[in-house]
Amino acid sequence: MRRILCPPPAHCSAPGALTTLHIALAWCMLAAAPTALPAQSHDTLAVGTYAYGTVDRRAAVSPLAEYLGNALQRPVRVVVAPDPVALADSVQRERVDVVVTNTFGYLLLADAVPQRAVAVSVFHVPPGVRTHYSAVLATTDDGLRDLAALKAKAHTTAVAFVSPGSTTGNLVPRLALAARGVGDLDAQVRRVTYAGTHAAAFDLLRTGAVQVAGLATEEYERQLARLTHSERTRFRVLWESPDIRLGPVAVRASLPATVRERVRTALVGLEQRDPPAFAALRAGWTEARLADGLVAATDSSYAEVRQLFGQGETLAALIARFSR
Repeated sequence: MRRILCPPPAHCSAPGALTTLHIALAWCMLAAAPTALPAQSHDTLAVGTYAYGTVDRRAAVSPLAEYLGNALQRPVRVVVAPDPVALADSVQRERVDVVVTNTFGYLLLADAVPQRAVAVSVFHVPPGVRTHYSAVLATTDDGLRDLAALKAKAHTTAVAFVSPGSTTGNLVPRLALAARGVGDLDAQVRRVTYAGTHAAAFDLLRTGAVQVAGLATEEYERQLARLTHSERTRFRVLWESPDIRLGPVAVRASLPATVRERVRTALVGLEQRDPPAFAALRAGWTEARLADGLVAATDSSYAEVRQLFGQGETLAALIARFSR
């Protein structure tokens, strides 16, 4: 144990001596106190993602984390946040270094001021293959035939989305509606509900709990396949998006540039360097099921998403709204 030599209280009667003595004693107490341990070693690389339904996202990213730990020769840990918004918050608080997120989750980080994360890699999907797109759905029960009709009946319409941080189940449908005059959606419609999953959002529409639902087209098609022909004829697609770039693997922007580049180098070609790690990662995201590799990405890779429908101001407002 260290010996702390403190000045003796020999001159307490001198003017100002009491203050001096207090300062000296306080310094002694601080110096003698044990040094607090940090929450985690600065060498530890925290790899994070977000939970979704019954998918085991920890199992999906753990092989990737182990691979990165070996490549960078650093200890790793895996963090699973409740949703993309909470994951973005963890990156902002510097609790996560490498993040596997969705497109909206990345925009929450990349468009923050200052920028919180930078894309380094993304799933590669073969040309001509559609994997990630959104739809706004209704049923024939309510007479809604297009988004113009929805605008006219907004005040009597209940809408279901997936979750606040969902790309195809919140961000993209909201952008589409805003482009057609339904901007402040929550103020214009009767009710907005977040169902939790794409399947649950469709179920709210199917049971009549809502009149409109925004969700991934792939899930809509999967749900239709389970219905009889007569049941399928009840549903109508009011609008469908173009294909949307999948979410990236991104690195915290405040990490040294050399670390960010090492992560990028390690990830590109993961399907060849560590096939089991790539297979596990791909299995964690339904929309990535047809991906055949990881390729390099930069922030400019998401320029098309930012310019979707020419709604830059609306996108900025939504990012500000759903950021924590």
